[in-house]
Amino acid sequence: MRRFWILIVGIILISMILSSCSINVFKSLDSPKNTLELSEGALSASNEGNTKTAIKMAVQVFKEMSNGSLHLTNFYNSIVTSDTSTQSRTELSELSKFLETTKSTNDSLKYASKALMNSITKTMNLNVLSMTKDFFSNTHTLSVSSASQLSSPDVINGLEFLLKTAHNLQLMKLLQDLAGTIHRLDLKDSSALFSMGFYAFFQIPIILFDSNGNGVLEPQDAIYTYLWDYSTNSFKTVISLRDYDHIMNDLTLETYQNLDKSQEVLKQAALTVTALDEAMNLVDPNQENEFINTLRRYVGRLEIAMYVVNASMLSKIKTLGNLMGEMN
Repeated sequence: MRRFWILIVGIILISMILSSCSINVFKSLDSPKNTLELSEGALSASNEGNTKTAIKMAVQVFKEMSNGSLHLTNFYNSIVTSDTSTQSRTELSELSKFLETTKSTNDSLKYASKALMNSITKTMNLNVLSMTKDFFSNTHTLSVSSASQLSSPDVINGLEFLLKTAHNLQLMKLLQDLAGTIHRLDLKDSSALFSMGFYAFFQIPIILFDSNGNGVLEPQDAIYTYLWDYSTNSFKTVISLRDYDHIMNDLTLETYQNLDKSQEVLKQAALTVTALDEAMNLVDPNQENEFINTLRRYVGRLEIAMYVVNASMLSKIKTLGNLMGEMN
């Protein structure tokens, strides 16, 4: 009888081991063979509009390349809640730090970065190149040569465009790092350079107008007092001259008497100019259009302003009206 029970236990143990092996075999058949295949799958999913799948696969590539040091769970949720959740922004920051420190030249990193950047922009409706083109085409002072020539409607439209696009500092930083990673691995990718420049630039309004210091542009920030209709939870359809005057002359910039924030603004401005200049230099002169010509003028104005305003000077500028005057 004792031998019988030993045999039964042995059979059960063997069955469990074989069952476990069988499950692992089938799992391996369903999963990509390596990170390259996984990253290619992520890019394919992104191109097909399967953003949730693409984000999950791309993040898995990063996790495997980090040897498990990245502790990212539901990254799609972290993206869509990054405006409202500190924990979500922390997860975005964790991936940013990995991208900034990795020295890998593996194609898996490039494809996963493309897949994630494209999926984030689709999920958050953040195609900044397209949005900037639309903004330029709808602004009648495209050929301005100085800040003093801007009309109040153009300033208001510009502010609303910046506030709607910039979201939160960490999201813009992650998109900049993804674009920068793609550029590092493919120096001729002008699209990555354009993205890198724009996402660097969109960190500037967050620094300037984030009055409650959480790294997010939201209706609780002071500038929204003059632009936001709290009853409809949307931007005002009409901005009064009084509100405009408050924005230009009463609203205190967050860089005022803050040297660190002033230095960060100039750092992002420098990154913007460098990336966009390099991107435009890669464009075939025969393919240049009104958008490129307009962008050159704005980038040129920003570059000139950087020679005029240093961090110490910026920290002494109190209002947007004063700042625009300095840039004139």
